[in-house]
Amino acid sequence: MRRLFFLLLLATLLGVVIAGGGYLLLHRETPSWGSAKVLTLSLDARLEDQATAPVLPFLGGEEPASLALLYRGFLAARLDPTVVGVAIYLRDADFGLAKAQEIRRQISELDRAGK
Repeated sequence: MRRLFFLLLLATLLGVVIAGGGYLLLHRETPSWGSAKVLTLSLDARLEDQATAPVLPFLGGEEPASLALLYRGFLAARLDPTVVGVAIYLRDADFGLAKAQEIRRQISELDRAGK
């Protein structure tokens, strides 16, 4: 009789632990994708005008940095209401004065858009 009581008690406690763990897993807060975002850009390599070769992203390739890629990113940031700002990190960037002026113009457009 005593053994049956302990087995029932153990089964009840185990059930409570499993139910509590399941509740915590199913009701935890998940981050919202609609919250404010900051676009980060790191320029640390040569900046081409256009991408030189097509890249297949599903094979793990990454599109090399180009001015055309920056245009698309800045345009998407201007149009996306969840983007609140842009952070640009320059480390050993290899581009001339004309490209620097074009990046500055794009940043001004972002500023006019309220980013």
